[in-house]
Amino acid sequence: MTPSRLVTIEEASEAAGDALRQLVERGLAGCRGQESRQVREVFVQLVGALNFDYEEAAERLFALYEECIHAVRRRRFEQPLRVLQYLEAAWARSPVPLARPRS
Repeated sequence: MTPSRLVTIEEASEAAGDALRQLVERGLAGCRGQESRQVREVFVQLVGALNFDYEEAAERLFALYEECIHAVRRRRFEQPLRVLQYLEAAWARSPVPLARPRS
C-alpha cells in the first residue's frame, strides 16, 4: 500500500470517528432533553454503523441499541443515556485515538 493511499484510509477513518462522536454527543443531548425522536434517530444511525464482519459483537450491540430504541419509545431515557455515556467514555480512554490532532 502506498503512503498516499494509507493517508486517505486514515483520513476516512478519522472522519468516521468524528461523525460517530458527534452522533453520540447528539444522543446525549437528546437524552438529557428527553427528545425521543432525536435519540431514536441516533440509535438507528448507530445500528447502521455496525460492522457485521464482526458478527458476535455486532449482534450484541444491535440487541442493545434495539433495547434503547424501545426504551425511548416508552420515554425512558436512563438506559440509552448510560449506553451513550459508556460509548463516550470508551473513546475518551482509548489508547488509539479516533482522530489525529490537527496541525
